[in-house]
Amino acid sequence: MTETHSITQVIHLLKTGDENAANDLWQKCFPRLVKYARKKLEGVPRAIADEEDVALSAMKSFYKALGASEKASRNGFTHDNP
Repeated sequence: MTETHSITQVIHLLKTGDENAANDLWQKCFPRLVKYARKKLEGVPRAIADEEDVALSAMKSFYKALGASEKASRNGFTHDNP
């Protein structure tokens, strides 16, 4: 995430359709969500649950709930992201 934008500012930019904001939000939040999901899924067989799948689903739901444009949402899911 850019150092000059708070998470609140990035969310506002995402709501207005700023395609870079989706990527900024992804870079900041996705690794944290994976870490959190990994902790919560500890002991669950990997064939059933994968922390990256959980984090990806959470990000997708978040973009949808914000009403982010389809193009901006897709920008957060580029191959450049972890």
